Amino acid sequence: MKLFKAKNPTKRYLEPSHHRDSPSDGRIETAEIHLRGWFAVDPDLACRRIELKHGNGWSLHLAAKKRPDVERVYPGRTVAGFDTLVPSETIRDQGDSAWELVLQCDAATYRYPLTLDISDKLPEDGYYRSRDPLSGPCGDVFDAGQKASWQRNGFLLLPGFFDASRLDAVNAFVDELWRTRDALTEPVTIDAYIGAETVRAMGRRYLLKEAPEGAREGPYKINDLFLSYPGVRDIILDEGLASHVRALLDGDPVVCNSLYFEYGSEQPDHFDTFFMPPRVRNRMVASWIALEDVTPENGPLQYYPGSHLIEPYLFADGRYNRTPEERADCERYIAGELKRLQIEPTTLLASKGDVFIWHAHLLHGGAPIRDPGRKRRSLVTHYYRTAEFAGEQILQHAPGRYYQNRPHPASEAATEGSTFSQPAG
Repeated sequence: MKLFKAKNPTKRYLEPSHHRDSPSDGRIETAEIHLRGWFAVDPDLACRRIELKHGNGWSLHLAAKKRPDVERVYPGRTVAGFDTLVPSETIRDQGDSAWELVLQCDAATYRYPLTLDISDKLPEDGYYRSRDPLSGPCGDVFDAGQKASWQRNGFLLLPGFFDASRLDAVNAFVDELWRTRDALTEPVTIDAYIGAETVRAMGRRYLLKEAPEGAREGPYKINDLFLSYPGVRDIILDEGLASHVRALLDGDPVVCNSLYFEYGSEQPDHFDTFFMPPRVRNRMVASWIALEDVTPENGPLQYYPGSHLIEPYLFADGRYNRTPEERADCERYIAGELKRLQIEPTTLLASKGDVFIWHAHLLHGGAPIRDPGRKRRSLVTHYYRTAEFAGEQILQHAPGRYYQNRPHPASEAATEGSTFSQPAG
């Protein structure tokens, strides 16, 4: 999937993606291009007509209603758009150039030149259910109750999933990294001083070997140990855990990041899509592994059951990535939806070895640490789906289990866009 921006800033984006409709017997009979676009529009306009046009005279009606196919009202603005499936050859026959989007609003006509690259080869296997409102468990990994719970609540708890000895090895490995960090050759980074609001502004990303001595005395996270250490990959891509993630993603998982916490994060409530939206909507899940027991005193994970059903906030650039300019508007929208749906937060008082898996759009954060001396070791991992990556972008850990092929994040001074560029748990 690629992102295509129009030259006029009022047009937010046109997004083609490969879509396969699959009949009930599993045979793939159609190959279609999924066209989806969004606009910031004047809510007082009475009528809209949206067309995709080519210079050769060919046109496609994307929306022709008193209101477009898709409309969302956010604080202070309205976003409108279209969501259309078109036979792939119908689009390809017109060629890649000379496209424009035409928006008719009352008596005014707006034209937006586009570069629409549709030359990518359709995937040979599988299909995207990109119009599904939610991803859901498939196969025989989950029972009927778990499937229903996932759809209703947006999370699953797997009690006692890991043996304590395997988790003790992970904690001992991290202790050894700290002890020998002066000789560390891998560019492992930590985000330090990420605790309560009074010190969060001091947060900074360091190379582990260069972090101040006090960095380990309060909340911090170690980023992406999976990139350099097979022992960490053995846990987060455990065969049993991967089978659960695979069922939720409807495809083989690829690790996109991992976060090791020694204390609770105390991070404000957020959606992971603020930081790392998947290439196909809903095709991301996260796992949280309790490396020791969690109590109300040591900053448990806080989450909002059913919040994944809230329509995600779309920012002005047409993306789900949070922008500082719209943060307040987004928070007002989410607060209103939580109130409307009567969704209240709850905390996860897990036992060592438990695994908590959540949906890409589940609202969550870190509850306050009541006892600063109490640790809460945990390992958080976010997974995409291999179907959305080219072969050189991922590496195989074991059959059906992959991780991103990329460098460690660079160390840098912390701002909201740097230190907190990755979600926490």
